Amino acid sequence: MVNLRSLGFFRGIAECIVSTYNLDGSFNAAPMGVSLSNDNLIVRPFKATRTYRNLKHYGCCVINVSDRAELFYLTVFKDSLPKEWFDKGKKVNAPRLVLADLWIEAEVKSLDSISQDRAQFALEAKEIYFKLKKPKVYKRSNHALMESVIHATRIKLYLKKKEYNKANGLINLVNHYYSLVKRVAPDSKHERLMKELIKSIDKWSKIYGPSKEPILNSSLEL
Repeated sequence: MVNLRSLGFFRGIAECIVSTYNLDGSFNAAPMGVSLSNDNLIVRPFKATRTYRNLKHYGCCVINVSDRAELFYLTVFKDSLPKEWFDKGKKVNAPRLVLADLWIEAEVKSLDSISQDRAQFALEAKEIYFKLKKPKVYKRSNHALMESVIHATRIKLYLKKKEYNKANGLINLVNHYYSLVKRVAPDSKHERLMKELIKSIDKWSKIYGPSKEPILNSSLEL
């Protein structure tokens, strides 16, 4: 089987998409940081998420690897993903995202509680396979969208927890990335997705923000 380190996994965090079956058999996919420790893949989902519940119930998942920022965006902001985006795993009872470029089917080796809100799963890779892929030029807009998606998931959490200073800091970063995307990739798919993301952040700010004062910079430039 392919060595995980040769794929770029290490003690630091690699951004991937973890796919599982929900308890009712429907599909679930969520962006998640994945690291490597003692040849085990490590994920740390929040306990309130479907990914945590599914991993605990089924004991397996597929780690989908892709450099397409739009795929990360869609798995965060789409309430339900089309069935045709998924296929059965080869060795585990979990679905894989067919749009990804590389798949790691894994089983849970251990589960630990690392805080009141988060858990840690150690996963053992059972199957690794990938499709041939033509090289692409590097696009700064891809990186900017990816960072914005990651920040957006935290912004919503911080707003719900009334940690407005943390939310503001990330909102400012998203604003910076949107300005970059407008400059280097105008009228592109990345710019369209950034606009949709910003509208979501603005909606969260209105729902979860302070009742009297607007959140600083919550309405990003459109």
